Amino acid sequence: MIVGAAFFLWKGAAARKYVNLDELEFKESETTHINLSDLDPRDEMTPLFKETAKTQAAGLNGASVTIHSVTEHDHFRDATSQPGQKLIVVDVTFSQFKYGFGVAGVELLDVGGQDVQSCGGDPYQVYLNADGTVHPKQMEDYWSANNGSDSVRLYLVYSTPKSVRRVALGYWERVIVDRRYDVQLPKPPSN
Repeated sequence: MIVGAAFFLWKGAAARKYVNLDELEFKESETTHINLSDLDPRDEMTPLFKETAKTQAAGLNGASVTIHSVTEHDHFRDATSQPGQKLIVVDVTFSQFKYGFGVAGVELLDVGGQDVQSCGGDPYQVYLNADGTVHPKQMEDYWSANNGSDSVRLYLVYSTPKSVRRVALGYWERVIVDRRYDVQLPKPPSN
């Protein structure tokens, strides 16, 4: 009986269909999500992907995330929304992050309904000074000028469905903010 059960479990594991990374089909402007447990353990790249994911996920362990504002826009600097969508701009500070943290992995979560839905990651980024003014250096130039820093303030800009009204931020399958944030209309400039 034990041998039969072991054979059944082995046969089930052998019959499992894993994701083949070489055969993935990508659609423009869509994010492809793959669960790491769906990668074939016999693929030589699987351990590398799992170790990279572990390192990046740990980058926010013990960090603090402060959202200064969440606003809706038709356009924002060089960012444009996908057809039929709007832009949501999150002014956020990440402090005390560790090696492995990557801004591209920060997802916008639609938390306005019963279920949490991801609006995707890899946002358009605008780097800021601590006071919220635009930093003179952007992207790689920002990181080169601030090498070794464990704090960053920036605008994260996401293209989302027009129905998104309440949001949170996620990172590597966990919510990283303390509450839901209502999306506000931008304040007109003061004269």
